[in-house]
Amino acid sequence: MTTSGTFRFNLGSLAPGIKYYFKAKAVGEGTVYGAENDFTTLRPPEVGSVAPGNGSLGQGLTVIITGANFSGAPVVSLALT
Repeated sequence: MTTSGTFRFNLGSLAPGIKYYFKAKAVGEGTVYGAENDFTTLRPPEVGSVAPGNGSLGQGLTVIITGANFSGAPVVSLALT
């Protein structure tokens, strides 16, 4: 960008589970770099099992979902059929 202020960049194409490093660079009467920072992209959740696999109509049911990479997941959706 060519003015001062907040800058943004779309990071939607980054690979999951990778640590990325970044820093700002300002060019004008000389070049100045910001501090180096990092972040790690989340791995997608992986469902290992769902139990029980079925239930009876009108009965309460506790569903246990096991797997990996659930932390940081903003939403969980279940389809009931």
